[in-house]
Amino acid sequence: MENFNSAGNECFGFTWYISADMQLYLISPLLIWVMYHYKMLGIVLNCILGVICMVVQFILVRKYHLSYILFKFNDTFFKYYGKPYMRAPAYIIGLTLGYAYYLHRS
Repeated sequence: MENFNSAGNECFGFTWYISADMQLYLISPLLIWVMYHYKMLGIVLNCILGVICMVVQFILVRKYHLSYILFKFNDTFFKYYGKPYMRAPAYIIGLTLGYAYYLHRS
């Protein structure tokens, strides 16, 4: 779980992305299963998870006085950018759109 180590304790600095992606990949079968068996519940669940992740992002930006625009590679990166709950909204949107494509393909 390279992306949850404190700053400076990582083995390879670029592995935060692999960790975040794998953590999201591990929850995706559950989300896909819910969407497949309970269509509307799965879509609503994905929307709720996406909104929760965005609220967490907003809270962390306010708590640590981070900038949305002026991103610097320092402690901001380790508190905000590399965490799976920060990357999750785009991942969840991709899962939902992939499922929509599966439903409506011809």
